[in-house]
Amino acid sequence: MQGEVGLYIINANGTNSTRIYDEFVYQSSFSINNKIAFIPSEYDNFNWSKQLFTINPDGTGLQQLTFLDSNCDHPSWSSDGTKIVFTIFNDETFEDIYIIDSNGQNMNPVSIEGPGSNVFRELNPVWSR
Repeated sequence: MQGEVGLYIINANGTNSTRIYDEFVYQSSFSINNKIAFIPSEYDNFNWSKQLFTINPDGTGLQQLTFLDSNCDHPSWSSDGTKIVFTIFNDETFEDIYIIDSNGQNMNPVSIEGPGSNVFRELNPVWSR
């Protein structure tokens, strides 16, 4: 429905809009393996919490991949659909790039910056082939 927040799947011609997640979704990325990585935004006690989740296009298989004190941003799938690159943001580390397996295992940093770093340099990581 128009005007309702959530994560939607829609045909390329604009027909058959189906909401598969009911909360506000900040960012999303579709994999070659028919999975969606996304960052829902939840607001609680004047704090935003943004963690990394995956879901199937039919709305089944919801899985939270991160459980961090920091916020996640900008998910992007590897070309084979086995890994997700994303950023972690907080006031102490700024934007750092991490890679995680699609099942939530093996989260590893790609870049770690600290105060005074160029925050904008590490936004929107993407995979290249």
